[in-house]
Amino acid sequence: MLQKLPNSYFTFRKIRIVFWVERLMEL
Repeated sequence: MLQKLPNSYFTFRKIRIVFWVERLMEL
């Protein structure tokens, strides 16, 4: 099931997580 998902999805997730962490660190 997970293998059917495109790599772009995981890349997007990683970018979102990193963006969130950076925003929290600024606060």
